[in-house]
Amino acid sequence: MILFSCDNVQSKIELLREAWTQLISDFQKAGKYCHMGEEDLRCYFFCKILHKIEESEYSSEGNFHPLDLHAEQKLTEVDSERLDLVFGLSNENGWDIGIEIKRTLDGIEEDLQKLQKYMRQKKIKAGILVAILTGKTDPIAYFNKNIIPTYQLQSENLEGQNYIEWDRIQIHSDKLEFWEAVFVALRTIDEAT
Repeated sequence: MILFSCDNVQSKIELLREAWTQLISDFQKAGKYCHMGEEDLRCYFFCKILHKIEESEYSSEGNFHPLDLHAEQKLTEVDSERLDLVFGLSNENGWDIGIEIKRTLDGIEEDLQKLQKYMRQKKIKAGILVAILTGKTDPIAYFNKNIIPTYQLQSENLEGQNYIEWDRIQIHSDKLEFWEAVFVALRTIDEAT
């Protein structure tokens, strides 16, 4: 297992978690259904991150800057894959954090593998996956079976460890429904995965 520890990455992960928590809170306060695809969620999250950067004490110290956040970023010239968002300056050491955003369970494992691939290649120092999941398949059961053991996700945010946080959003449409919101932080990679 390789542990990535680097300046400001943990602070940036915390800022992203706070932005995600605020976005989830906003959805909960609205309490009503809205049609939202992955692109919409990316835009909402991007705006929340910018807001958190502007509020941040690190912003005044020059550590965080709105221009450190980019959407649909290719990490190599030859690679056609893109990350939904990246956060942190790009330099010879790569980006600080790569972010993938999902609205369905489809493709979650592939996105986590993509984040780990870029961590192995040192294109990013940490990976974040955020998702708001609905549908017939129970996302918590799916994660418990397929994702949590594979990526050694902890339920607590312990420094240097991969972790997962869940929130449930109550939405009123024609009927009451719930959305499951998930935040996954990858800070280590297992050479076997």
